[in-house]
Amino acid sequence: MKTLIVSLSFLVLIILASLTVFAEKILITGKPIVLVPDMSDYSFPKSYGPMQMQYFVYFGGNYRVCFLAQKAQLASLDMLRIYITQDGYKYLWYCYRFDHRFFKINF
Repeated sequence: MKTLIVSLSFLVLIILASLTVFAEKILITGKPIVLVPDMSDYSFPKSYGPMQMQYFVYFGGNYRVCFLAQKAQLASLDMLRIYITQDGYKYLWYCYRFDHRFFKINF
C-alpha cells in the first residue's frame, strides 16, 4: 500500500512537471530594441515607433522581453524591473531574460 502511494505521488509530480514543457510560448514579433540609458531610467531610441503588448529589448548585455505587468508563467526566469521614460511619462516594466523555452521569435 505504501509503495502504491509513493508511486502515485511520483506520477503526479511527473505530470505536473510535464505541463510546463507543453505550455504555450509567448510570440515575439519584432527585432530587439536597444534601450538608451537615461540617468536611472531608460528610454527608446528616437527611431522607435508604436507601443506593443510586449517589448523585445537589449540592455545590460542581455536580451529581455518586457511587459507592463508581471507574468506568473515566467516566474522561473531572471526578472528586472526598470523604468522607461516616453513622452514625459514614466512606465514600470518587468523584463524577463530571453529564453527559447518560453518565447518564440517571429520576424
